[in-house]
Amino acid sequence: MFSLYPVHRRPSAHLMRTFQRSFDDLFRWQEAQYGSSLFEPHIAQIETEDAYELRIDAPGFTEADINVTVEKGTLSIAGQRGASAPEGYKVLRQERACLDFSYQHHLTEEIDPLQVSADLKDGILSIHLPKREEIKPQAIKITTNS
Repeated sequence: MFSLYPVHRRPSAHLMRTFQRSFDDLFRWQEAQYGSSLFEPHIAQIETEDAYELRIDAPGFTEADINVTVEKGTLSIAGQRGASAPEGYKVLRQERACLDFSYQHHLTEEIDPLQVSADLKDGILSIHLPKREEIKPQAIKITTNS
């Protein structure tokens, strides 16, 4: 005898599908409201003797997609990646989302804002934040008064 209602032999699988659908619906609503998906890139902060460096995962972003600025002691990074097809192509199915992210970091007095630089290579945005010369450790020569 057949049941008219679906029978789930593995309740955990059914629960996971229901859970996944709920999240999918939430993100579809977000895209409908805002036109893109929020994206939080992974960020690593590194210190060397001469500088600090931020390494930000930005896969699929190009130099034109990312804006880096320093203003009033704040480093601002914003990125927006579209999901458009190359010119001359027609989209049949689109699963690649538009992605937006923004990040701000307060710069301390030890960082020289005029020397900040950025480089994008292999999907990793590296931002070099050099320390001011007067902040760097310096060896002091000892002299004798004889």
